[in-house]
Amino acid sequence: MVYYKVIIQALSKISKINLMPYQYKREPLSDDEVNRLTNACETFDEKFIIWTLLDTGLRVSELASLKKDNILWQERRLVIYGKGGPYGKKTKRRILPMTERIRGLIDHHFAEHDNAGMTARTIQRILKEVANEAGISKPVTPMCFVTPSVSTASRRGSPPGP
Repeated sequence: MVYYKVIIQALSKISKINLMPYQYKREPLSDDEVNRLTNACETFDEKFIIWTLLDTGLRVSELASLKKDNILWQERRLVIYGKGGPYGKKTKRRILPMTERIRGLIDHHFAEHDNAGMTARTIQRILKEVANEAGISKPVTPMCFVTPSVSTASRRGSPPGP
């Protein structure tokens, strides 16, 4: 019984020490890397994923849950419900403009499908494959696409998002 108390005391002291593993710093993609990534796209699905993430800054889960009902065709905008789902108290609703580059891809894709037709994991796998084909050595994560989309939007003259 005494041994258990000693072990529990030792474990409680250890748990107070911060043992967080090293996390690499996620660097945004440079303009050269963005060009190499877009040029490495061969299939329609690759172009649809890469260009949509670059031009809109969507999260992977938001792209995976994109439906035909989320598209305002006349206004050329996407209505995105992220982080919290469509009905939760903490729902984040964003309205994003569609660029001409992705409008054609979205028109073509949603003419045949009612939703994105891919899981978030499938999108991540395709991202990794295209990054390897493009010869980008640093880890390419979906968060790498946020900063290039913001800088692209500012060059186009779009107001920054919320």
